[in-house]
Amino acid sequence: LQSIRYANLSQTGPSLSLRGSAKNYEGIALQSIIFADHRLVKDFVFSDLNADATGRILFNLKLDLDPALLSYLGFITSSLP
Repeated sequence: LQSIRYANLSQTGPSLSLRGSAKNYEGIALQSIIFADHRLVKDFVFSDLNADATGRILFNLKLDLDPALLSYLGFITSSLP
């Protein structure tokens, strides 16, 4: 979403940890809906939501992806007719 920025990223296998900011809480709620409907996102948690001095909402995000997303062989075999 254009209203959300991600600043820091760390990865452990199919799990991502991110720090970010959003224009408002509604942007985070909309991003949650998108993640919930995405087949490659297995689980996600937004935490530590706080407003900064400019009114942007700072947050942490833990995102668990489908391990098949990181498998080159799985990608190739699923792409074949």
